[in-house]
Amino acid sequence: YQGWVEWSDPSTGEVRGARRENSVLFLDKVINVDKSLSVAAVLDPRIAQQLDAALEQMAHELMAYAASEMHTRVGPRGGQVWVPVEKLEAVTVAHRTSREGDPHRHLHLQFLNRVWAAGAWRALDTAEFVKHNAAMNRLGEAVLASHEGLQEALAQAGLSFDAQTGAVVELAGPAEVLSKRAGQIAERRAQLVAQWQAEHPGQTPGEKILEGLDHLAWAQTRREKVPGVLPDEDKWAAEIAASGFVMPGKPRERVVVSWAQVDKPALIRRAVEQLEASRSAWSVADVSAAVSAEFSRTGVTDYPRPVRELVREATEALVAGRCTSITPDVDPLNAPHHLKVLTTDRIIEQERSLTGLLATKALEPVMDTVKVAGQVQKIDAHQDMDEALLERVFSESTSTDPEGHAVRLPEGVGHRDALAAMAGTHQLVVVTGAAGSGKTTLLKAAKHVGAVKGVEQVIVTPTAKAAEVAAAETGSAASTVHALLRAYGYRWETDEAGVTRWQRLAPGEGDYQGVPEAKQLGPNVQVVVDEAGMLSQDVASRLFTVLHETGARVVLTGDYHQLGAVGRGGVLQMAEHATEACIDLDTVHRFLNPVYASLSLAMRARQAPGEQFDLLVDMGLVQVHASQEQANQALAAAWVHGAREGAPPLICAATNENAQQINTAIHQHHTSTGPGDGDGSGCLVGMDGLPMSVGARIMTRRNDVQLGVLNRQSWIIRQIGATHTKIQDPAGGHRTLHVPNEYLTEHAHLGWAVTAHGAQGATVDQAHTLIDEHTDAAGAYVGLTRGRESNVAHFVADDLGQARAQYVAAMGRDGADHGLDAARRS
Repeated sequence: YQGWVEWSDPSTGEVRGARRENSVLFLDKVINVDKSLSVAAVLDPRIAQQLDAALEQMAHELMAYAASEMHTRVGPRGGQVWVPVEKLEAVTVAHRTSREGDPHRHLHLQFLNRVWAAGAWRALDTAEFVKHNAAMNRLGEAVLASHEGLQEALAQAGLSFDAQTGAVVELAGPAEVLSKRAGQIAERRAQLVAQWQAEHPGQTPGEKILEGLDHLAWAQTRREKVPGVLPDEDKWAAEIAASGFVMPGKPRERVVVSWAQVDKPALIRRAVEQLEASRSAWSVADVSAAVSAEFSRTGVTDYPRPVRELVREATEALVAGRCTSITPDVDPLNAPHHLKVLTTDRIIEQERSLTGLLATKALEPVMDTVKVAGQVQKIDAHQDMDEALLERVFSESTSTDPEGHAVRLPEGVGHRDALAAMAGTHQLVVVTGAAGSGKTTLLKAAKHVGAVKGVEQVIVTPTAKAAEVAAAETGSAASTVHALLRAYGYRWETDEAGVTRWQRLAPGEGDYQGVPEAKQLGPNVQVVVDEAGMLSQDVASRLFTVLHETGARVVLTGDYHQLGAVGRGGVLQMAEHATEACIDLDTVHRFLNPVYASLSLAMRARQAPGEQFDLLVDMGLVQVHASQEQANQALAAAWVHGAREGAPPLICAATNENAQQINTAIHQHHTSTGPGDGDGSGCLVGMDGLPMSVGARIMTRRNDVQLGVLNRQSWIIRQIGATHTKIQDPAGGHRTLHVPNEYLTEHAHLGWAVTAHGAQGATVDQAHTLIDEHTDAAGAYVGLTRGRESNVAHFVADDLGQARAQYVAAMGRDGADHGLDAARRS
């Protein structure tokens, strides 16, 4: 095995190419199942046998899929072509436990990064491999859901399999009991604190003591993986029994569904809807993923050929019958299947319709009268934007920043041009701007200029958190775009596949009684769509329908180089093409170091990423760690150090899983002796399975108007009661809420570390960002532009050369959708 990993044929000893120090030896594809299935395997040997068989079948199907899909690149730089792989090798490594010692049956399917193609051993196109990841995941899930032996073994044990979640319904509780790593740490820490207090009566442990006890609790509960040593399944079974769970004694009747019974056109229709909801253009691999997901939902366990063949057959039918190529010179089925060259006539027509709405808005005549206090007044749309007016406007908007500094319009032609466009006769204005370019200050100025001219500023945003921030910083009325659409009669439902179905009610129909007075728009209103780069085409088309009906002016502000829409995007770019009033603010004011300001613009433009990295190194803003755990500990230490100095940094990771790992590391350092009211103490377990104690920073993840909490808001836990918990806003420190514990356990998690979606819009003194294979260009740009004083990039790598390659790769990835024109160029 070691020889194979190091590119030596295990039978002949043939060396398959020269390895460099930072060569990728193999690509590891983890084949996971829900923990409840691993628990079922502990409780029933028949399930264990069939689960192992299902995992092997998943590995076999994924290997066959990869063998038929993967390529290598051949030829000189600038003239490379894709060549199909002729020979591909992989091994499976079987694990039965997680690192924490919980039951977790999974396989590591390891693809050797040496393939035979065009007469030689070559490297896989790893970028292509990553783009097939979703298709392989969904195919594996389809194989698992359709495995006859596993489904029969579960039914005989009286258990139900949910194909939607991949979980055993009855074993959710026992799975949680055995997912207790973080809880073990918290429990052991509490025991150590109690032991210390017993040995030091009348004393309170200080920060250093508590930090040491945190490390001790972590060390004493950590279990290293020991090769060749099988888990103690009897101990697991005893823990499950102690929780009160009893296996159903009666077999469950199972209805066997055959592939012949499946409504194939309906399956294809649902897959198309899923694709249309997600992107403007997609690849054959994306189609395969959507078809596999629908296959899983059918409940089929009786089928004539391997799942991958049935999926491929349906995929080819969908591509040929329902899709169209976005460019006529590419045949989708004969080109490499990771290229996003497919769309539908429906998407083309919807984008054309949105483009028409934008162009119509840009060309609408300006209404020259408005009603102010019930009186018709003439809009002075042509009033000169002279310096005296600007200075008067800004003198009226001073003392609004948190430090009490006077707010002034930033220097630069772009800001003056943008303010003049927003105050002029244009019905559609687009203002884009780099991170830290002063877009919020511009909106505050535009509000005061509008007031002089009798025009009211109303702000709408894609998220409730962004609306709250906009209202606080500008003083204007702000809400989500969805709230405005709801006020104008729109209703929508989103299914589990992410497909949204819209309808519009007439006044008196259903629960709709007409537009509330507070939401009424008109020619005397300028609607500012902030963070418009995150606006989906579906939402934008309905918003511009409302704007056209009401005659309200509109300003789109944002940056399409930052995070994009969930679903079909590119609205900002389309609006830019539709209007002459388009200004880009490329003067950056956020950063104390002017060199870093220039570097941030290069990041935004994705220019020369290797040189960007070198400059980050020269500025001392790169840290390289030997392992993921070392990176997590370093990020935790950075947060603790900043918190002690009174300025906690922002910690940004690419995925929720990475953020959880960092939060776990910070939890080791965290003490629960922060300010609290009363004697409330204890610990809640959040939606990520990690404990949330008094003093912990948490993030709420679901809007709840009645409770007063929003998605991605940060809070500090101040007191935990029997039914409710007191939480406090960490920014101002004055706003406190009492939230039901049930809400926090279901819709909150530790929030010291966040993903890029949680970081966008934030400004702090210092920021730290972990960059890995999951980071794309927008995520890197967002993470590395949050800090005024410093922005540190962290890598898990052997050396700076490997870290540089990771950074260049990240800056070359773009996961956002920018519309059909961008897809064609790509």
